[in-house]
This record gives sequence, structure tokens and C-alpha cells, in this order.
Amino acid sequence: EYNGLHQFPPATATLLGFGFMPVTATLQLTQLGVLNAYAVGPEDPQDCPPKNISCQTTITTLYSRVTLRVYNVKVNGVPLNVGPSCETAPFVIKLVGKTPTYLVDAGGELTGSVKIPSFSGCGVGENLDSIFTASVSGPDNDVLLTQGPPCFEADGVCPAPPCKPIPQRTVNTNPVCPSGSIDQARAGKQAGG
Repeated sequence: EYNGLHQFPPATATLLGFGFMPVTATLQLTQLGVLNAYAVGPEDPQDCPPKNISCQTTITTLYSRVTLRVYNVKVNGVPLNVGPSCETAPFVIKLVGKTPTYLVDAGGELTGSVKIPSFSGCGVGENLDSIFTASVSGPDNDVLLTQGPPCFEADGVCPAPPCKPIPQRTVNTNPVCPSGSIDQARAGKQAGG
């Protein structure tokens, strides 16, 4: 949910470039095309044979093509003009969620690992592609995404906006809305309703 756009809100991060130089940049992850999701598991865990734990688990996998753009860069507090199109080539992000910490119709935590490709289009007057590729690109970048419950439209209108869960740094079996109440859609699903 970012102004109706298919992208995450921009995130600003600070890291030590090459192990000693503080670099601050804004990162923008943009979805290309559609998000594909599939879930494998029982519609209702009560449909499983008694004591069959694996049957009671629903595994949901989501795939999407995205690009990663970098802008608003400062090196040791000094702005560095990277231009308007310092970004990666499109790449696939794959995320997986399992019950009880994730249900596609209730949200929760999704985990995955991505390989960030090389950057291109970085720099104004000089090519900075290799600097961003060396600093950001590479395999085995862990992802933990907190998804809120989707809004199921009735007559083209969302009846009520769902709560926005607090983003987590670890997989959480009890997601909490900022108000402190557990999301009702998830609570009902976990209770078998």
C-alpha cells in the first residue's frame, strides 16, 4: 500500500561502504506485472486425518518480478548524484509463508532469499554502476515481509480498511495491529472459523 502504486514505500538505509565510509541511500522496490500466489494445504485443518500434522499445514508461495532503484545517496553526508535511473535489471522475488504464521487471506510473515542483480544507469558524468553493484548486489539476501490482511471487495468497494500490522524482524506467531489488537481475520482463521 503505497499511494495505489505497485511498489513498497521508499526505505532509507545507512551502511558502511567498503567497510569504512558511511553511505546513506533511499531504496525503492517496484513490482513489475502481477503478483502470483499459490497455496497448498487444506481449506480447513479439520478436514485432515487425526494426528496428521503435515496435512494441517498450508504453504503459500508468492512470486513477483521487481526492480530495485537507489536514489538520494549521501556519502559521508555529502550528496552523490546517481541520476534518475540507478537500478537493477528485473529479478524474481519468491516468498513463502506457512500456517500458523501466514494465511493468504489473513496475512502474516513471508520469508525468502533473493539474488540482487547488477546495477546500471548510475551516475551523472561518471559511471557509478560498479560501486553500487559491489555494495548492494549479490546472492543470499534474506527477506522477511509482513503482509496485512487483504481487502476483499464487495460491489467494488472495500468494506473497511484492514489493520496494518507492525512489521516484524523475526517470524511472529501472534501479529499485532498498531492499536494493540490482534487482527480479527487471522484470529478467526486460527480458531478454525
